Amino acid sequence: EHARIWYFHAGGKEEIFLSSADWMKRNLTRRIETAFPVYDPQIKQTILNTLQLQLNDNVKTCLIDESLNNVYQRNNCAPLRAQTEVYQMLKEKND
Repeated sequence: EHARIWYFHAGGKEEIFLSSADWMKRNLTRRIETAFPVYDPQIKQTILNTLQLQLNDNVKTCLIDESLNNVYQRNNCAPLRAQTEVYQMLKEKND
């Protein structure tokens, strides 16, 4: 599954929205979807930390190339699997 985080940073202002689904035609036909802003600074920071972990994932991250193939992204950094790291981060936060 993938996040439904919309992150904007314009004019020095950060804005974060969460949405209920991918905003694709198939999800907007005969359904009601929503997006809403996040205002609480602590929740915003948790979302930004989650997003950063997802962007740094080098174990399960794939990009779709020009031939529409999923290509795993690797680098020489220590392995980081976002799903595991996000779970651990939230577990520690709630312990």
